[in-house]
Amino acid sequence: MALAVAEVVKSVASRKTEDGVRMGLELERVRREQDLTQQQLAERLPMTVEGYRNYAKGYGRVTRNTLPKWAKALNVPIADLARRLGHTVIVCQQTYAHFINESLRVMATALGCRSVQEDGEDYCRRHQLAEIF
Repeated sequence: MALAVAEVVKSVASRKTEDGVRMGLELERVRREQDLTQQQLAERLPMTVEGYRNYAKGYGRVTRNTLPKWAKALNVPIADLARRLGHTVIVCQQTYAHFINESLRVMATALGCRSVQEDGEDYCRRHQLAEIF
């Protein structure tokens, strides 16, 4: 029984999705624009080169929770990477800069965010700030 469950989990995890393929192609474009090798990007993430290649081939998706890590590794603003990967981007004026620089953790703590993963939409809603796109 355990073997059958493991095979199903492996099968689901190894499926390419249309979104995954599109994201993988865009990740490869951004990586090349930044003049990074797959090895260099994998080290920055950190993950194995094989792990990165799985993303590049469409076997994984960059989620809102992992977007900051990918943006930092690729040295691009979070909002720009989000747009390129097809994520909806809602950021309020007063916090936009906080999401595109290295001081995200410090600013998130100072702003009273529940975690560094709290996105601009939640912050704007909590503080009733205007949203920009």
